[in-house]
Amino acid sequence: MTLVQYLMGGGLRWAAAAADDGQSGWIASRLVSLLPDTMAELQIWVVCVVVAAGVLGGLGSRRLTVQAKKQRSGFDGTADALTEGLAVAFSGLWRFAAGQPLWGEPRSDATFLHRGVLLDRRPLNAAGTLAQGADATSATSAVEQTEAGAKAPGGAARLDVWHQWPGAARSVVRLGAMAAGFGLWRAPMGTLAALAVAVPLSLVLMKVMGNKGADRTDAQIYGPGLWAALIQVLRLSGEDQERGDGYWMGLCDDLDSDGARIVIRLPLQWLGHEKERAALALAVATRVPGEWRGAYFQRGRRHYAEFTPKPAPKPRPQLAPSVPWRSTGNPFKVYVGQAIEGERVVDVVVSTESDTPHWGVAGDTGSGKSTVLYIPVVHGRLNGWVVDILDNKENSMIEAEGHSGVRVHKTTRACMGAIAEFMTSMIAAEKANGLDGDPRLRQMLVPRLLVIDELPTLIRFAYTWWKFGIRQKGTPPFIDWFTIILMMGRSSGHRVVVGAQQFDNALFGGTIGRKQIGTKITIGKQDMVSWGVAFGQNAPRFGYDTDVKGRGAYADKKTDPDGGDFAWVREFQAAYITPHVKELLAEAPEAPQWFDRGEMAPWITPEALMQAQEEAAADNFLPGGEFAPLSRPVVPMRRNRGHQGGPAWSGTGTALLGTVSGTTAGTVEQAVALASERAEDEALPETYSIAEACKRGILPWSYDTARKYLLQRSKAKGVPVPDGVTDGKVTYYTEPELQSWLKAWSAAGAAA
Repeated sequence: MTLVQYLMGGGLRWAAAAADDGQSGWIASRLVSLLPDTMAELQIWVVCVVVAAGVLGGLGSRRLTVQAKKQRSGFDGTADALTEGLAVAFSGLWRFAAGQPLWGEPRSDATFLHRGVLLDRRPLNAAGTLAQGADATSATSAVEQTEAGAKAPGGAARLDVWHQWPGAARSVVRLGAMAAGFGLWRAPMGTLAALAVAVPLSLVLMKVMGNKGADRTDAQIYGPGLWAALIQVLRLSGEDQERGDGYWMGLCDDLDSDGARIVIRLPLQWLGHEKERAALALAVATRVPGEWRGAYFQRGRRHYAEFTPKPAPKPRPQLAPSVPWRSTGNPFKVYVGQAIEGERVVDVVVSTESDTPHWGVAGDTGSGKSTVLYIPVVHGRLNGWVVDILDNKENSMIEAEGHSGVRVHKTTRACMGAIAEFMTSMIAAEKANGLDGDPRLRQMLVPRLLVIDELPTLIRFAYTWWKFGIRQKGTPPFIDWFTIILMMGRSSGHRVVVGAQQFDNALFGGTIGRKQIGTKITIGKQDMVSWGVAFGQNAPRFGYDTDVKGRGAYADKKTDPDGGDFAWVREFQAAYITPHVKELLAEAPEAPQWFDRGEMAPWITPEALMQAQEEAAADNFLPGGEFAPLSRPVVPMRRNRGHQGGPAWSGTGTALLGTVSGTTAGTVEQAVALASERAEDEALPETYSIAEACKRGILPWSYDTARKYLLQRSKAKGVPVPDGVTDGKVTYYTEPELQSWLKAWSAAGAAA
């Protein structure tokens, strides 16, 4: 026997030899076999003991620090640290063997025999936000994680699911893994045989035990998480917490049932200001599924908050994809479609007897503006009005042609003559309706409607015709005429309906003119700029299905019903009238003969003509004038079937048919005159915006560069900027104008 054997195990060997051959002798011999037999083994043992003591001492010191206990110095302090370290070690061994988490708080409410669900223990503060930098995404996912934990299968390969297993199942896995490892080391074959039996049996056992508690109530599932949050939000003291969660809160077993509610007792010191209530509402929202609304009762002896499910939102009304048009029977009430107002679908009726009697439709090319513009044409004719349509695109409103009471003007010269005649008619009607007006002329008056399709295109063509067709200088008067019509139309029985791509101020001669457009309708997709121009920058935008033909938005002069200082914009579906236009116009009453013959209104007197010339320089564009139309407007080839409701007077007026020379003699044939006007339009030069010129290569730069050179730096270099023509918003230039400017610009650059 060596010295080491004698010192470390001699006594035990002697005890084993002295004992009878029994169990105690076997235990003693096994313990002695573990002791070192050589000096090298003894050194290893000493190192291990020292390391173990150091680890235990470190664990013990950390635990003393966490518990805020004062650490003693010297041998007593070392003993305290080792004692606490041993407590931590034994506690860890117990947690390991019992299937509990090895460190920290449990992540679920699982017990030894029942599975659990994950607990959301993230703290909330009284400011109503998640502490420790938690974001909104994690807050909204807390309930989802809890629900997923409640339904996750026991065999799911996720770390979170491991924490939901019963403690017994986790204990079996841990101890079984250690036993299997030791067995494979000492007795591989026997261990494999045992595992072949034990593993299936353990899986079945864990499945059975895992299913225990699966049918848990909502209070059991979500209560622990809500309780953890309430401790933070209500700032509950240790004494308050000892009363338990059942004292401070109550949850229904089924939160989806009728009458479900959550009741939370409020401490007396909880004031319930806005931030505190927000924090409490956030705690409920992040810990309990569903949407809840809170009510607070802090008067009387009991202070509590009650949360009940928010009622399901009422389904938003839906507009039909197609709305049939109908007549209102009132000449000043035009049915145009349907709109959503609050929680109901209502008919949209445009009132043309208001302070702002005119209305307009905006939208991109192909959006359906012309389809909507058929509505005022049909409505006006059925009520005995006569209608002038300015359609310089020539085919956008073809369904309205060929009917009594509808004149379609298709060339630039004809459209300008029609505007001049309409304005002069309005001035004359205003005089006839005055106190000193002629009663005979007043009897002749007929309500009139001017429908303009694509106002920006018409203005662009008109300005090009003014500059390059009839070669006039200065600013053309057409915008001024249009503004006068908008300002005076209501009192004289002359109304206007406009189609445009957007309601830009410049198209109407400024803000005052545009304000006369009382009802604004947009059809199809609208960008932010077009929306702001139509309804105001403060009007909230909303989405609608632009794939539905005729879908858009509209606003009249009403402001937001909720108190906002902006226009009340509503989703709108235009009535569809196109397939019935011809049939309805055929049923309209006959128009006065002077209108269908293409003559001026018979109430236009020499005094009215003089006033129109003095105020608006319209004389040259009226019959006999230098720039008067050469052709009559498109007139019906057949008479209407309807004969009721139309004015009986059928006198004659001054013909709109002009002459080639602009005098009263030598009139031309209608076909020749119309061909001459169209040839005049075709001879007008093509004009380009700066963007179009860059795209076509006329200007050798990008749009931003070309715009900067042309509009900003030209003046600094003394290069004249071409005047171009405008549609009220965008300026257009001919190719020779741009080439001339480009040559001057290049010369100025070379000279510099």
